Amino acid sequence: MDPLSFSVYLKFFIGLTAIINPLGLLPVFVSLTSQQTPQERLRTNTTANFAVMVILWVSMFFGQIILDAFDISIASFRIAVPCGTFAVSPDGTYRYQCGDPYHGVDHDVAGY
Repeated sequence: MDPLSFSVYLKFFIGLTAIINPLGLLPVFVSLTSQQTPQERLRTNTTANFAVMVILWVSMFFGQIILDAFDISIASFRIAVPCGTFAVSPDGTYRYQCGDPYHGVDHDVAGY
């Protein structure tokens, strides 16, 4: 493997790790599976890891084909992804699912 290929793969791996953020997702996994037995938690972990692996492989092998099918350019995708990420920010989704944590008041979807 030549040095150029290694640097490209290293940049890709670092970027992918930053996007997936496994350490940041650990508290989410623990809180979502807190009521599960260790066997159920292991099964949930295996299922989630398999789903992420399939999604990443499909994206890697067919991503450009999918973007071309919907006539989406890479430049458009670079703009849309941060906007979509901002729209579903953790603070907003937490309040949507659990009520307002700052005031201790639960709201329904229509009333929030």
